[in-house]
Parts: sequence; structure tokens; C-alpha cells
Amino acid sequence: MADGTGSSTRQRLRSSRGRPSGVNRLRELSNSPQSVPPTGVSSIEFSPFIIPAFSALDLGRDDQVMEDSDDDRDMKNSDDDRYYVEHDVDSQDVEDIYESEYDLFPKIAEPQDHAIEEDDSRDDPPVCEPGSSEDVDCLELEFVLAVCSRDPDQDPHPDENRRISRRLAQFTYEDPELDAENRENLKSYTIRKILKILSRRGLHAHEPDGVQVPDELDSDIGDEPLPDWLELIDSFEVRSPYKPGRSNYNNGIIGYSFAGVFAALCATEGYDLRTISGDAIEVACNRVRRCLEEKDSWKDGTDMEQVLSYFAFKLSAEKLQLHQLEAKALELAEDPNHVRVPGLIPRYRAWTAVEDLRVSGDGFDSMTADRYDIPPNRQGQIPMEQYVWFGAEVVSPVLPANSDETAAIIRRACDALRVNLRIHKPMEYSTGFHVHLGHMHGWNLLQIKRFITLWFLTEGVLIHIHRKDRESEYMDPWIAKFGEGTKLAQTLWHPDTVTRHLVYCLPQTDPRTRARNIEEMERHVASIFMTDRQQEFIRNIWLYTSIDDLADAVAGGYNAELGGLMRPAVRMRVTGHKRTNEPNTRDDANADDPSQARNAQTLEVRTMHGTVDANHINHWIVVLRRFVYYTRHASPDEFRDLTGSITGFATQPEHLGQLLQILQVPNATQRYFYLPHNRDTDPNTGQSWFTYPDKDRVDWEEPFAYPYHGSTHGAEYDILENNYDYFPPFQ
Repeated sequence: MADGTGSSTRQRLRSSRGRPSGVNRLRELSNSPQSVPPTGVSSIEFSPFIIPAFSALDLGRDDQVMEDSDDDRDMKNSDDDRYYVEHDVDSQDVEDIYESEYDLFPKIAEPQDHAIEEDDSRDDPPVCEPGSSEDVDCLELEFVLAVCSRDPDQDPHPDENRRISRRLAQFTYEDPELDAENRENLKSYTIRKILKILSRRGLHAHEPDGVQVPDELDSDIGDEPLPDWLELIDSFEVRSPYKPGRSNYNNGIIGYSFAGVFAALCATEGYDLRTISGDAIEVACNRVRRCLEEKDSWKDGTDMEQVLSYFAFKLSAEKLQLHQLEAKALELAEDPNHVRVPGLIPRYRAWTAVEDLRVSGDGFDSMTADRYDIPPNRQGQIPMEQYVWFGAEVVSPVLPANSDETAAIIRRACDALRVNLRIHKPMEYSTGFHVHLGHMHGWNLLQIKRFITLWFLTEGVLIHIHRKDRESEYMDPWIAKFGEGTKLAQTLWHPDTVTRHLVYCLPQTDPRTRARNIEEMERHVASIFMTDRQQEFIRNIWLYTSIDDLADAVAGGYNAELGGLMRPAVRMRVTGHKRTNEPNTRDDANADDPSQARNAQTLEVRTMHGTVDANHINHWIVVLRRFVYYTRHASPDEFRDLTGSITGFATQPEHLGQLLQILQVPNATQRYFYLPHNRDTDPNTGQSWFTYPDKDRVDWEEPFAYPYHGSTHGAEYDILENNYDYFPPFQ
């Protein structure tokens, strides 16, 4: 000890004053000889300046002196806990640091409620029936779509069948203030458009609160391919004997009945009456006129005009009512196939959509002209300036994980979106695809420790299953690795002292609890092939005694360039002690507020790049389900063997194939990620990554995803996937 007495040291912590404050004081201390850890104390147990006991200090009452308890004296005399009073840091230093940095670190500068925690309860309380397979997935698809042309008189791709809005092209969207209303209308219309597309394909879609949609109907704006109404109208037949002198009311009944016949014909032939245009209704009126004149000898006059007027009125009203019914259905939609997780908020009970400004193509991830192949007839065009783009995030309901129907639903959703919308082919940096892994009855602490352990050991290799840009410096703040960008990693290894202590989060347990947790770790984890760094990180993971503390430790650390907190590759959106709470059950959680989604009680995997290729999505989910299996269902021996195999044989980027085999990923999925057109080698590093056939240079002649659920670049690549002469099956 610095002076041999815990009491006097703590008294100095309370009473000393008149020293340099805040970050400057901390930096002075960091350069002092005392900042070097004492010999024999590992960095797992030692952290200069931040004292695990400081949370017991009343930082707001400097006149109070805390006396030693018996437990304090025991800890003070323990070699393992030598760091408790090793440094001469006063409470004013701590206060000043927090005061000066609090705006930057509002979530991470709060002291612990207690320094040492004894916890005899097990980490694996039951969360479901033994052998339960009620695992669930929730998907977030991010993509960029063209809503309308910048030039209202010209479509940049006039031969493209997927229509864009003519009406919305009449407005401007550049000025944040002057064009705010235009932008809001475009946003609202596009969100509802996406939801209507999904709904019309049998995917129950829920409209977010606050969406204000313009009055225009689909057929008036022309956002979707319309059926051939002329062909249907030519087949439309009506008859009614001519009786002069009918009343207006009786002629109205005839007109209404004709509209009913036409609506029934639409339903029989698969025509959506919601999309009929005013011009088509006028053509239908002329068809009624011809039928009455030619077959029933009606004459032009009052009777005819009254029948046609009521026919057109009823048809237009029927169309409007169908739109109103659809709008109401979007407000109240709930997918009957969603997994009924207790406490689930409405947005996860059906498909929904929101705007995501981060995937707009602007900023560092802008699709500049040099990232396109621009044909000679389009020279001079700047692709991203030809359209008004919209960054969309489409979120699925909570779906059963181990179900063939889920894969089929994903195919249907991707197909519906791509057939109807001009969705840009996958872009570097900008978009991502997120999978929320959960269970109907939640997680327990042991399962979360297992998942973090497995992800930490594989993240450096597994990232190569995705595109190269997912490991770029641009993406670091958004998908930070557990071993580099989390608060725990920064606490252990960050070179900057201030950052290291502002994110301080080492587990603080009594020796008995620590010993029990280490014993449990050794039952599950084989460390024989691990590096010292791996052992240090994992040992800390297994020392945590609550889900809340562990989730906080692997939350994103501080990024100086970002000026805030990063997001890890897997966000632990869980709360609880030994088992997760019900979704959105914290006192400060608003069940209707999506910002409280941390309480979704899911593990959000964020590493994959954005795509609307259902085959690619389904293969990635297959890989993640192997993680879920080992996390939730493997025996301690099986999990231990797994960690030993990974650290022994799958530690380098070129070991991706070995890793997939060790995880026992099905052969078809392994083969998919190694198809020649899906892999490319970086000539500078020799490392292999997922790629697209265009090698990340988009053909501006055909910049939109192929209108089909599979490969975004054309169905021919899905044909190759099933061609074993092209690439043999994995054995």
C-alpha cells in the first residue's frame, strides 16, 4: 500500500483540495511514477486512478470520512486487491473529471452503486422449457431507393418498368428550412408506399405513429406498374332492359349494380381496383354506354347519363373506400404469424418502415461518380444527383427462427420491394442488414456470457464473410469489434488514460464470487491456445454478475473523431440481473417509444452489409443460428471443445472456411459464401472478402436491384449457385 493504511488514504481522498482539476490533473497523475501497475498485478485487476472503491465515496459530501470495515481491511491486505488504495487521487479530481467531460460521456461517467459485489445466485436460471426451440429473429433491412427524378420532365431511366413519382418531382428538396414540408411529404408518402407494397403481397404491415400522408392516390402519382385496364374493360359486359321514365333513384340502382359487377370482375381477374385511374373509369363508362346501346337499345338522354353518372360515382367511391380501408388496416395491422413475446411493442408485431438518414448516400459514404461505370451516352451525369433518394429501413415482425416459413417470408418481402421500387444495388459503407436474435422467454446471464465469448473469439475471422468495407475505418464507429471498440476493451487496453478511465467498467466482485465465476468459465472455455489478450478479455466477461453490468461493458466505447460513443458489431439490447426482463419493462421505458428498443431483450448483430437479396440474407441467418445453438443449447463440454477448436484452428482471416466447418454450418451455406462470383481477394493484403459481380462498381445503365428476390445483380447468378459443374458441392 502507498502508506500502509486504508483509512488515512481514504481520508485524503475526502479532504485534499487545491490541486489541478479535471483532465489536466488526471494527465499529470498519468505521467507520475505511481501510474505504473505494481509488480504481479494484472491489468484485469489493476486500473490506475479509478479505484473500484470510489463508488462508495459520497462524491457530493467531501466532509465525510469513510472508516474501514472488516471487509475493507481484508481486501486492503489482499494481494489480489492491492490496487484499491494504490494512488493518491482525491475526490475533487474525480468530480472535476466528470464535470468537465460529462457532456461527452453522459452515459458512461456514472459511478457504480457499490464497489464489491457478492453474488451467490446462479448465472443460468431457467428461461424456457428444456429443449425449447422458441428462438426468434427480427430483421432490419436498410436500402436506398429512388423516389422521383430531380428533373420533373425527364426520367433518367425511361425504360425502367418500376415507376417513380411524377407528382413529387414537381417539388424541391434541397433547402433544409424552405423545403422541410416537401421533404416531410416525400418521407411520409414513401413510407406508406413501402408498407402498401408489403401489405398487398400478404405481409401484414404496421404504419408508424405520426405518418402524415398526402392526399394523392397511387394511380394519380404513378409510383407502381398499373394493370392493363383497357383489356379488362373490353371484356366487361352489362345488360339492363330499357324502360323509359325510370326515376333518378332507379337509374342510380342500375349504375351501382354495374359498378358491383365491375368490382367483382376485377377481383376475379386479379385487378386491384385501388389502382384504377380517372381516365380508366371514363373508358369503363363508355363501355357501359356501348353495352346498353347495342344490346338493350338504350338511347342517349337523361336515363343513360344518370346510369353512367352513378356508375362512375360508385366506382370512384369504391376505390376511395378501399384506400381508406387499407390505411386503417395499416394503423391496426398485426401479423398473425409473429411470435407473441410477452411485452412486445406494436412495431415488432408486423412489418414496418422508417426513414434512416444515415443510409441516404450522403457524406463519407456518398456514391460518387467514380464508383460507377457510366456509359458514353450518359457521360457527364452524376448518378446521385439524378434522383431524389430515400434511405429506408424496413423492419420485420418477430419471426420464428427455426422455420422454413420464415425463409419464405423473407423471399416474399424482398421480391415485393424489388419488383415495385427502384432500389439501388448494394452500396459500400452506407447500408447495413441487422438481425435481432432473441427467444420468446428471454436470455440468462450464462447464455449471454457464452455468446460474447464465442463472438469475441470469431469476430476477426467472421467479418470476412462480408464485404471488405465492413472492416474499414469508416465503419469502426458503427460496428466496433468487441475486442477493440467496447468499453471493456478500452478499459483494458486503450492507450489514452482519460478515455480508459472515463469508460471504466471492470467487474467488481468479492473473492468468493470471483473464484466461482472463474471455475464456471473453465468449465466452458478452453484457454490452451488463447493469447494473453484473449484470456484477459474473456476472464473479465465471466466475472460479471449481472446482465445489466455485462451489457454495459460490451457497449460501444468512446470515439474521439465521432465525438461520442460507438456502436459495437453486436449490440446487447438486454437488461436484467440473472435473466432478461420482459421487453420494455424498465421504469424509464415507454412502450410506444422506439428509442427504448434497448429493452427489446435481443442481441442485435450489425456486421452484414445492406442487401435485399433474400438468398444472401437467409444464408447469413443460418450462420447466426449456429451461434444461437452453441449459446443456448450446447453442453459445457461441447462449448469448451468449440472454443478450443476455434482458437486452435480458426484464428486468421484465411481460416473462414475452417471456422464455418467448426461451427457446423450446413454445406450449402458454406458453398454459397465461397462461390467464385461471391469472393474476391484484395491484392494489397491477400485477404478474401465477399463481393458482388460488378466488383463494387455499379453499372449506371442498370443501377437498380434486379426485380426478383434472389441475387441483386440478376437471376443468372442464382442459377450458378445450383450449378455443380460451375462450383462443386462442399463435402
